[in-house]
Amino acid sequence: SATVTDDSNLVTIPAALSSSVRITKATTTTNFNAVGQQVAFTITALNTGNVTLTNVLVTDPNAVLGTCTPTLPATLAPGQSISCAAVHAVTQADMTALSISNTAYTTALSISNTAYTTADAGVSDITGTSNTVVVPGLPPPLIPRTGGDAQMILMWAMGAIAAGVGFLTINRRRGLYYLVLPPLESLRER
Repeated sequence: SATVTDDSNLVTIPAALSSSVRITKATTTTNFNAVGQQVAFTITALNTGNVTLTNVLVTDPNAVLGTCTPTLPATLAPGQSISCAAVHAVTQADMTALSISNTAYTTALSISNTAYTTADAGVSDITGTSNTVVVPGLPPPLIPRTGGDAQMILMWAMGAIAAGVGFLTINRRRGLYYLVLPPLESLRER
């Protein structure tokens, strides 16, 4: 008896391809208080699609980009990410606004390959925008007052009166003590 074989027809099911990227930005700086202060950021771009991304670039218009791992431009397979360091130097405008608001961006080329051929099916640009990071500023420090406390002022005033310097008045405003001296002419007359 002969063996009979038969092949079925070829069924091709194309893959559902999607290219996407998610970029996040973070800082451990909780506030700033001086012009020139360095505020460090970490920027991470993750390939959240199911196709490889090539020529991945990260930009930040309000910070100087530092080292990126892997280096730019990068190629990211699905699930892979790139991490970049960035630094912003506090400006006078930041101090005036008492806030730094910062967003990062990424661009990449998406190369989509079909499931049944190794040829490129298409190349398209994709972009991502990070979350906005806001770092609050602190108001400038108050100028410290000089001199002693109220008890010291009172002791000095009592000593001055006892020494015959003249008449002194002590005023208390908002918890601070002030000495009001008579005009110099009245002291010279004595």
